[in-house]
Amino acid sequence: MKSIDPTFSSIDALQVLPRYASFLLSQKLEEYCRYQYNLGLEMDIPLVKHLVALPEGERDKRIRENAAEFLSLLADNKAGEFINRTITRWRSNALLLVDSHVIEADDVSLVNYLRKKALQNYIVGYTQDPGEIMTLVSEIDYFSATFLTFCTNTYIDLLKDRVEEHSHVIQKVAETVPGAIFIYDRKESKRTYTNNNLEPVIGYSQQELNKLGRDYLELLIHPDDQEHLRSQMKATFSAKDGETIVTKYRVRHRNGEYKWLGSYEAVFKRSSDGSVWQTIGITLDTDMEQKAIAEKQRLIKKLSRSEAMYKKAEEIANMGNWVWYVKNNKLEWTDQLYRIYGLEPQSEEITMDRFLSFIHPNDYDYVRSGVDELTREDALDYTFRIICPDGTIKWLRSLAQVIYDKAGAISTIVGIEQDVTEKQKLINKLEESQRLYKQAQDLSRMGNFSWDVKSGAVFWSDETYLIYEKPFGETVKFEDAFTPIIPEDKDRVQAAIQLIFEKKEGTSISFAICKKDGNKKYIILHTDVQLDSQGEINCIVGTVQDVTEKEELINRLQESEKLYKQAQSLAHLGNWTVDLLTNEITWSDELFNIYERKIGQVLTQEEWYEYLDPKDRDLIKESLELAQQGQNALDIVHQVYLPSGKIKTLHRRGEVVLDTSGKPVKLVGTTQDITEEFQVQSELQESQTFIRKITDATPSIIATYNVNTGKYTFVSEGMEKLLGYPTSKVLEKGTGFFQDIIHPDDLPLLAEQNARSLEKANENGNKPDLLVESTYRVKNSKGAYRWVHTYGTVFDHNKEGKVEHVLNISLDVTEQMEATAKIKEQEHFIQQIADASPTILYMFDVPTQSMAYINREAFFVLGYLPDEIIEEGANITAFLYHPEDIALLPCRRQSKKTFQQVDSMIQYECRMQHKDGDHRWLLVREIVFKTDENGKILQIIGAALDINRRKEMERTILQNTLQLEQSNASLEEFAYVASHDLKEPLRKISTFGDRLVASQLDRLSDDGKTYLRKIVDASQRMQNMISDLLSISMISGNRAFETCSLQK
Repeated sequence: MKSIDPTFSSIDALQVLPRYASFLLSQKLEEYCRYQYNLGLEMDIPLVKHLVALPEGERDKRIRENAAEFLSLLADNKAGEFINRTITRWRSNALLLVDSHVIEADDVSLVNYLRKKALQNYIVGYTQDPGEIMTLVSEIDYFSATFLTFCTNTYIDLLKDRVEEHSHVIQKVAETVPGAIFIYDRKESKRTYTNNNLEPVIGYSQQELNKLGRDYLELLIHPDDQEHLRSQMKATFSAKDGETIVTKYRVRHRNGEYKWLGSYEAVFKRSSDGSVWQTIGITLDTDMEQKAIAEKQRLIKKLSRSEAMYKKAEEIANMGNWVWYVKNNKLEWTDQLYRIYGLEPQSEEITMDRFLSFIHPNDYDYVRSGVDELTREDALDYTFRIICPDGTIKWLRSLAQVIYDKAGAISTIVGIEQDVTEKQKLINKLEESQRLYKQAQDLSRMGNFSWDVKSGAVFWSDETYLIYEKPFGETVKFEDAFTPIIPEDKDRVQAAIQLIFEKKEGTSISFAICKKDGNKKYIILHTDVQLDSQGEINCIVGTVQDVTEKEELINRLQESEKLYKQAQSLAHLGNWTVDLLTNEITWSDELFNIYERKIGQVLTQEEWYEYLDPKDRDLIKESLELAQQGQNALDIVHQVYLPSGKIKTLHRRGEVVLDTSGKPVKLVGTTQDITEEFQVQSELQESQTFIRKITDATPSIIATYNVNTGKYTFVSEGMEKLLGYPTSKVLEKGTGFFQDIIHPDDLPLLAEQNARSLEKANENGNKPDLLVESTYRVKNSKGAYRWVHTYGTVFDHNKEGKVEHVLNISLDVTEQMEATAKIKEQEHFIQQIADASPTILYMFDVPTQSMAYINREAFFVLGYLPDEIIEEGANITAFLYHPEDIALLPCRRQSKKTFQQVDSMIQYECRMQHKDGDHRWLLVREIVFKTDENGKILQIIGAALDINRRKEMERTILQNTLQLEQSNASLEEFAYVASHDLKEPLRKISTFGDRLVASQLDRLSDDGKTYLRKIVDASQRMQNMISDLLSISMISGNRAFETCSLQK
């Protein structure tokens, strides 16, 4: 804390002011308090507004106590003690009237002006002596200027402390975000900033990527993705402000395998000509996401016969399918796609025009061109926005695939669309946060650096280059930061660096460097260390801040001999007087410094107008004329443009002086340079806005709490958005609130994990902050449990180096947990179906020529356990199949047969050897299950049905058919012979019967005649039957009557 310099004792050696203060204290205290309060309301002082909200009795009590203390100390000639006491209370938040945090910039000057006016108001009632009045006015002005100086310094120091605190929060958030944040400089063709997640996400450090240069595309990116990545990079350099370019590509890891990454990039900074200079983005590890999508597609294909399970899979992924029949311009949507677009499932017929009506106006041309592109490309992947019927705006990602008919013409186009709104919002907020973070660095004149002590590689942020006066992007070494240090500071800096290596912990170093123009620049260096797995220093990181302005101010204070000039210099406050009769203008020395002019070179009023912004000139002229006429006091804040190119913000106040007749004769006032205050205040507001927006907009709960008290110091709006609880409730109850809503089954394990992590963090205080992850269930305000995944890290330490505050970021992963459980359930269901199937189901791995999977039916059909068949490995074909049937098998090393098309099916019958040595017949169907990127078959799925019994029945039927044919031939032969031989006796019966009828009919009785006719009729019927039998035997035997001689 700064205090009154005891060598300047004049502030405590006032002559008239103490007696005047005693007069006010004893006779005018109540009137003095009311006058101050009412005048504060008229001046609209921000600080007074906080007093208005208090009860009247409490407000009057506070004002009276504050005024009584002030006047008592003045009466005792202890003005310096009053200033020290006020500054001390302000810094410790113990002011009598208001909370210290509500004090604004205007309060510092306006309250001081208010006290000055109140003191001047009762002078005439105290004394009529002109000499005493002049002395009293002078002492009041002297005290006010001194008090204003120390209050202004204190306010600036407090603002800087708050900026540093918010910068620390921004850095912590950037390090905790699970992605690689970067800034890419187009002119330098490299990334000028990355957070600590670059190597864990991409697999390479920034130094390694910079060494590869422009060749990293050919060296690391998958060949199939290189052209697409170049195209997206070009699109980024022509992107509009606010537009996000999304790129998915594969990068080769150190182990040779490729992993999927997702890059979301937008414009961060433009050159003076409007072209893109720098872009900001985040790279996420989407390898698991891509594999998850592939797994979902495989699962959907596997369960295509189950409509209910298929729709459930769409709901889990928030994804819908569509088919576009190009010829009749008709679209078919799944139910989930209707829901994504805000429609009832199958509520209306969808055409291409209807689909386009949903597209956001800013994306319409982009989507329209994408639809046209499908007539030239086989596939398309693009992201766009839609506007639902209820006005909701959603981000969708669409994947389309063209299907051709046999003639090669486009038949249909199929695709999927996924709702990616939440992810897109997070990316947009992250980009905005990164931009604000960069601006915060510029405003605070603070840069970042890192030094890889093993490789010697050094990284500087843009602001660091400015501080050291080095060209942007130039390769730098450790010596570039050490060489400019002035000789008298080098040994001390070298010793501090050596101490870092000995203690393996960061420190703060203050020193000066020599600028190119020969002047000094004062630097404050804050460092931290990163240790490798052996506990040795791997990298030193930190911040570099230019504090030259502050140091120069201190030096000027030490060299100043006059207290009044010292106060003006500290406050950047100068006096001026305009003689309205002669137009003569007088300036104090500080005013020349403010306008960067030599002492004595006063600006005329017309010259001063040229320093003003043309847009403000007329308004300022009008305010000045009104002040000169005595109508209004002059009180304006404006900017001036100096010949040196600097732009300063000034606060100009003035009052008119009247002669005895009431005519204005002079205009006196002050001009204060509030540029630094204005910048610091703007920086603080931007920092506060940045933190508030990133925490409130991020779909997560961000909170910090004190591990010793259990009280939360910050909770984001995500608490109410995700769980429905107001943040005030959490701040009130502390950690006990979460103990009440965490699932009872998860609470003991979570408490144990947190205790272990805290103990580990305290034991390893000199190591980088630990990042702890945990997944558990919490109850929302409606009573339902939700799954959350929390990332926890140390926020800061206390003086003993122990953990003081912890930062937690919690994400809602309920849908992910439910989807994982559903997939496991479905996989178990599929396994049960496979094991219960009466058919042998298997998967054949083509590269290894072995069985990757076979169900238990193999034991019931062939007598082998599944493990016995799998253990045969590449020998399975010769071991299991009959040698004569191997040529029927596709994609076997011993067979030339293969699939003509990847989506075709092959069916054949073959023999497999039973464990007892016999061969069994099976009906086999095989299809391709998996191919590589080039279409080469990797795995085959097969189903084998036991048809051995059918084969045996076929052999039995064939034998019985032969026997039946032989039996039929014998029967035909018998029928032919029998019918021929029976005709002879029958003819005799018929002939003799006819003769009896002709010759003996009259001799027979009636019964005899009847019997004789029956014999004749029966013989005729028998004759017909034998003729028919003979005809049948001739037809079946393909025989015909032939003429032959009976004599031969």
